[in-house]
Amino acid sequence: MADAYANGKKCVTVKAGEAVVFTADIETLPGAGKVTAAAWDYEKTDDFSEFIPFEKSGPGAGDCGITPVGSI
Repeated sequence: MADAYANGKKCVTVKAGEAVVFTADIETLPGAGKVTAAAWDYEKTDDFSEFIPFEKSGPGAGDCGITPVGSI
């Protein structure tokens, strides 16, 4: 399961050129493996080929709050 946020909110309106920080909370089922990558489709093109490194910050195995390194 994954919940995605922009500037910490589910929906945000920003001005052109204003920085937006994307984060997500991801949880996997016990024994289902771990998150190894995250991809964002900023332009709704269905192109997920650009991967952004992320930092794991979850409280336990299977939980992973991710913060992309950088913003658009």
